[in-house]
Amino acid sequence: MYKGKPIYLLNPLNATREITLAIEAFHGGWLQFHSSVKPLHLHHYTTREGLNGILRNRSFWSSHIRSLNDPSEIQYGKAIVKDALDRALETEKNEAIVKMLKGLRNYVDVYDRILYDTYVTCFCEIEDLSSQWREYAGRGVGYSIGVTFDATTRFCHDLTDIENDSYIVLRKVLYERQQQEQLVTKYLDELRRAAVLAFEQFMKIWGKLPEVWESQAALQASNLLFDMMFTFKDAKYSGEHEWRMVKVMQPDFNPSIVKQRSSGAGKLNYINSYLYYSDLATYSPIDLIRVGPSADVEYLRSILDDILIDEHPIFINVDHIKILQSDLRIHTF
Repeated sequence: MYKGKPIYLLNPLNATREITLAIEAFHGGWLQFHSSVKPLHLHHYTTREGLNGILRNRSFWSSHIRSLNDPSEIQYGKAIVKDALDRALETEKNEAIVKMLKGLRNYVDVYDRILYDTYVTCFCEIEDLSSQWREYAGRGVGYSIGVTFDATTRFCHDLTDIENDSYIVLRKVLYERQQQEQLVTKYLDELRRAAVLAFEQFMKIWGKLPEVWESQAALQASNLLFDMMFTFKDAKYSGEHEWRMVKVMQPDFNPSIVKQRSSGAGKLNYINSYLYYSDLATYSPIDLIRVGPSADVEYLRSILDDILIDEHPIFINVDHIKILQSDLRIHTF
């Protein structure tokens, strides 16, 4: 099975128990979207060149979220969250909760401008999808690489330090606007109720609120809003059936792993993300490759023959990779 993991980016010095309980309760439902009772099988569509690089290097490029195909990435989710915060501020009468909500809005606003860089590798839950072949696999001349994620999947960004696990989350992208708005609103309502309960305890014990409580509570509650921001996408992209592998880090956290590639839009930042299982040996979770409707299976086999004899810290068990041809007809493209 694969169990979705929470993200914790900002952490207060003094967490409020009632806010913590509200966050944990919301996580229970939120992470179900991003979990699977069975091992999670996802597919990365790519070109000939992409296939060659992924198999030989054992890595997937995690691109900066601003360089993805949707120009509104992160901004779309940010707008959903900020609109919900504005609606909550319009109705909230408690001054301390108003300050907390304004603090949350500020953290949301500066998330991608100051606080964090978000890197994403895109997968699809459907292994033979015409729109993916057209958009990401050279109009059918490419390949779909199948990866199985489960509780033992590990990640890193530096092969010289492969035991240094990277904290990466998988997210099933949510496209329905009404659902997105309802999720944010529900979370904010639960935070507001938790704040009222906390106030009652504070007044009983100290007769007042702790100093700077509002900013500490906003810090504590911001992580789930960040999570929603990079998980929400416009409904016009729903045909992509996307899951995404997400790495969030501070801009100056580990600059040595950030690479650049050239494109029509200029230099784009990315990081190499290595996926592996580690037991008696370190081996790749790639277990299926589907050949595109117009792609060359012999090109794939030549790469697999080469990696049988290469030396790499992450072992690919070529014998266990299932090779399939696309079931779609060529005229689909």
